[in-house]
Amino acid sequence: MLRFGPAPHPHALLATSRFLADEISVRLAHRHAELESLPYGLHATQEAKVVRAWYKASFDELTGFYDDLARHWADAERAPEWTRPWWQRLLQSAATRTKSKYDEELEEQQGQEIALPRGLAATSALAMGSSQSPLPMTYSPDTSLHDASLHNERYYNTQNHHPPLPTHMLSAVPHYNKKFTTLLSSIVERHNPVVVTVSQNLPRLLPSSHPQHHPEVQAFLNRFHANRVGVRILIGHHLALSNPQARRFPNHIGIVCTQTDTIAVAQEAAADASEICEQNFDGVAPPVNIAVNSDTANSSCELVYIPSHMHHILFELLKNSMRATMMKYYPHIAPGADGDSNGSTITTASPFSASSATPISPPPVTITITPTPTQITIRVSDTGCGIPRAQLANVMTYAYTTASGKTPAQNQPPQFTGSELEAPMAGFGYGLPLSKLYARYFKGDLAISSVHGVGTDVDLVLRRDWATMSEQVSM
Repeated sequence: MLRFGPAPHPHALLATSRFLADEISVRLAHRHAELESLPYGLHATQEAKVVRAWYKASFDELTGFYDDLARHWADAERAPEWTRPWWQRLLQSAATRTKSKYDEELEEQQGQEIALPRGLAATSALAMGSSQSPLPMTYSPDTSLHDASLHNERYYNTQNHHPPLPTHMLSAVPHYNKKFTTLLSSIVERHNPVVVTVSQNLPRLLPSSHPQHHPEVQAFLNRFHANRVGVRILIGHHLALSNPQARRFPNHIGIVCTQTDTIAVAQEAAADASEICEQNFDGVAPPVNIAVNSDTANSSCELVYIPSHMHHILFELLKNSMRATMMKYYPHIAPGADGDSNGSTITTASPFSASSATPISPPPVTITITPTPTQITIRVSDTGCGIPRAQLANVMTYAYTTASGKTPAQNQPPQFTGSELEAPMAGFGYGLPLSKLYARYFKGDLAISSVHGVGTDVDLVLRRDWATMSEQVSM
């Protein structure tokens, strides 16, 4: 991801567009197929159908773009209309345009079997495995689409920073790059509600049984959301590389910051979490203290990372710590103050002074940053309610929540789209498992230790060498 440099050549962006159109379409196809095979009737719900429709629409757009590029690459006569200068499009109006060889081939295909897009063909062949006979499929009537130069693709070509293009493609490069960034932006917009929509499907398993009792569904959600993280990173990185405005940020290559300051990110996440806490607890939020482990003060607190993803993880951890602290020390103003969903009600002395109604500041949440030459560990500690030992194993389970009174879907605010500043304080049931997925995607980890009634420690491990490793894709 870093080899592009802060200002990649347009030809490199075009080569990456071609790779991503194929790579992302395959990933989307796998998730579409898996959504169709969900157990317990979950595949037939309205939410599953809506998400499948989004995946199919995005798949069709990506494979359509790839096929347009492949045809044009092979033959100048097959250039899509939108790649031609405006004056050429004007000359080739519907009234004057003569049929091309491509038009004649399309007419000949009328009534014939529909060609299977290459992304889906590759996915189907992979899913079949070598032990079974492949299904009959029409890959494409155009043999040029099978050219080896189109199949031997990589995300970044270390041998050639400016991939050679056919002469007839040179003038079309800006058109293709603009078309692809527009396409990716529309896919991001379409898929923004995916996490929320999928989460609305799980409560159908309740109250007959808890979500943690369905390991196959949990395994699906892990694969589904890990795949989504990878796709969003690929899309976000390409959009940032293509956007000249994004290059004004120092030390950034796409969405990756080569000198991500963990202290600054922690401060920003603390401010955002405090805002959410104050909205839910009558303007009160625990203070956040940030400290660097003095034993390793000579090690840098900066590393190569994606700041927005680090912020997301710390934001979720801080929300949980703040809520646990408020539930313990401010039970009379806490939402659902009659007790947690585990049935425990914690009573304490009034946090208000006898002489005035000014609340005494609750105990702080502490962030301790411990840098070493190989990794950085960020510990978020609180002295809140803690987690009962019997429930500690469930906190990484999707749709599991200790927020009382409602199901995870009911805990979502109206019209919640996934924005952090619209996020519920608790009860969504996705914060911790998604945070762990983010941490592990970047080769780190997330570990929780807690004592009921005493407090909780969460260790976020960030590896410095994650950018040199290969992405682990779960199909």
